Amino acid sequence: MEKVESVCRGVKSPAVFGLSRPSDPLATFSDRSGSTSPLTYEIDPATRRLLEENEGMLFEVNALSRELFEARETITALRNVIDENKKEIDTLRDRLGCAHVTASSASERVINYKAECERLEADNKRLQREYESVCAELNEQTESIRQDMARRGGSTECQTDTQHVELFNREMVGVLQIVDRVANLLPRCVCVIAGEGKGGRALENAEKELHNLQRLGESVRRLSSAGADRVEGMLSRVRNGEWLAVPGDWEVLIRWMIVQVFEAGRQGTEGNLRALVALLAENESSAAASVASVGNKDNRCGNGKEIKLRPKDIVVEGTLPFSRWRQT
Repeated sequence: MEKVESVCRGVKSPAVFGLSRPSDPLATFSDRSGSTSPLTYEIDPATRRLLEENEGMLFEVNALSRELFEARETITALRNVIDENKKEIDTLRDRLGCAHVTASSASERVINYKAECERLEADNKRLQREYESVCAELNEQTESIRQDMARRGGSTECQTDTQHVELFNREMVGVLQIVDRVANLLPRCVCVIAGEGKGGRALENAEKELHNLQRLGESVRRLSSAGADRVEGMLSRVRNGEWLAVPGDWEVLIRWMIVQVFEAGRQGTEGNLRALVALLAENESSAAASVASVGNKDNRCGNGKEIKLRPKDIVVEGTLPFSRWRQT
């Protein structure tokens, strides 16, 4: 409507456009009818174009007005349809709610879906309130702890860090001394098994364990290769009472200490297994020779007693024990 009013305001009177009366008075009368006709004006081309544009705009305004009226009628009809559909949906919802409110479980217990839904919603709201309360309390405690930590002086923190470093170095020096003793002790722990005996699958199992132990030794050597070029310098500094200020140095040194202890124990165990494999191989060959000589006596001695092997009588070699096998 504003557009229509602006267009109408744009249509001005002929006097405004500079219309003038014709110079010929006879042009204002009609010779055919003999009666007088309305006065006419001479219109210049520019004014004629403006009038034509105004007429076109008025025609367009009328067409748009008709389309607007039709669109309003369509919208009104659609709104009526939507209202009717809403009423039908509300009716169907009421029917479905009444039809499917309750059901029976496998234990013949009647379940009210609406009541369960309300209960779950109430529990959810309660849990949400508790969660918000706990979060608020945690935030307050966190802020309090942060303020307490901020009030502490930097000197106290530095002193605490120094004490921690000193304690760590002292503990690591003690660990290094223990590692040195164990690393020097375990390689001498080689058991030599003396005597005679036999073993069924013991030889095969011992050889298998020996092979696994050798493979494990390769893994240990690969582990000790990391930072091996720095170990000697760090060991000399620690044994001279100096501190290792870099945490990465202690990491390399601790790895080296663990590997040394493990490798020493592995070497001792490997020596024991080698001795055991040799003894079992010797016992198997002796048993085979005994079976061939005795014949059908089924591995029994002349007195009918069965040969048994058991560990007994510890014999010391160097500083550590080994087992002796004897015949009963």
